[in-house]
Amino acid sequence: VQKAKLAFRPLVQYRSAFVDDDDVGGDGDAFARTRLRAEYPVTRKLDVYGSVEPFFGFGGEYPVDNWRNELGLQYAFTRGVRLDLFYVYRPDYGKAYNRYFPVVGVTLRFRTKVGGR
Repeated sequence: VQKAKLAFRPLVQYRSAFVDDDDVGGDGDAFARTRLRAEYPVTRKLDVYGSVEPFFGFGGEYPVDNWRNELGLQYAFTRGVRLDLFYVYRPDYGKAYNRYFPVVGVTLRFRTKVGGR
């Protein structure tokens, strides 16, 4: 437990009338997104993480518009190359009907230096 990293990220998001953003539904144009994330190193190169992120709508019918749950594994091949395998379960409450979006994904991250040093 002592090696676990906890992070909290509050975010206010505004949706423009010109953007069709299905990621955030509901009737309102502004949302408060609060994410709590925990990460734990399993080995020197492998981390496991999970997060919960409720979306609170302002002016919508429901106080919680969406909810995003994420579980994943991060593997560091080298110092600058990382592979991230993740699963997102996102129920959507901001509609007249309840639906959910399951997402399975892979991200490959590269970090490089630009310049002479």
